[in-house]
Amino acid sequence: MPHVEGAGGRPVGLLVGFANFLLATWRSTQPRAVIVCLDTRVPSYRHELLPGYQGQRDPFADDLCEQLDRMPEMTEAFGFDRYVAYGSDWGSLVTAFLALDHPDKLAALLITTPGFMPAVEDSALSEEEAAWRRRAFQMMAPESAYQALQGTKPQSLAYGHSDSPIALACWVIEKFHGWTVPGSPGDPPFPMDELLANVMLYWLNGAVAPMWLYFFLNSAAQIPPGRRVSTPAGFLLAPNDLVPPAPRAWMERSFNVAHYRVAETGGHFPGLDNADLLIAELQAFCRRTVQRPA
Repeated sequence: MPHVEGAGGRPVGLLVGFANFLLATWRSTQPRAVIVCLDTRVPSYRHELLPGYQGQRDPFADDLCEQLDRMPEMTEAFGFDRYVAYGSDWGSLVTAFLALDHPDKLAALLITTPGFMPAVEDSALSEEEAAWRRRAFQMMAPESAYQALQGTKPQSLAYGHSDSPIALACWVIEKFHGWTVPGSPGDPPFPMDELLANVMLYWLNGAVAPMWLYFFLNSAAQIPPGRRVSTPAGFLLAPNDLVPPAPRAWMERSFNVAHYRVAETGGHFPGLDNADLLIAELQAFCRRTVQRPA
């Protein structure tokens, strides 16, 4: 990237490119919504747990880091000061925390899992909630061995997954089957090219299963006591996910539930097996929930 300076000698090349990209996208497609995703320079839990995390990447140049810090301000200058967030799997939890910690920036959220696990005694559960939780534990019992192994004995997997792409593929693609068509003798209901491309991204970047640590799973999913998401929240749940769809009352313990739907089909990967429904649900949810600026 060529070095470009603005007034006062501050680097602006990245910001100019970013602004041109936003303008070109807006003019060429006239989108109804724009999503801008910005990472943070602050080390996350991944850096603490994995000393080699992103270790193979070249460090960001100082002038790029300075410009990244100014990107949120530029994004708001373009009028993108409030957002609608969507998440599935771990993205559901990230989205939930975003709504919990930054309600002023988030207009609404739609997720495909129950999100937080509220701290509630068994005696306080309704019959519907208690029945769901028992069934959820029963379904997760035979599916959670991978979490225990990756969270406590990752090195046991590291050699095979680092040495053999077949071993890595078997470990990953089994989930596309078990979390979409559990109990079926057939193949996962996705094109093999898509599955292999997914595995290839992990293989080429060295992001094998031992790097996906789960020993912090339970504490990370707990909503802090006494807190509740006030942002309007929507839920699109699937019948063949890892756990059965949670009742609405369970989510209402942690969220301001504005929308709740259980799809007729589908599993853990709505972007693959229920993409049309997911897009339609997002659009309808935003139309009903998000207040347009005057």
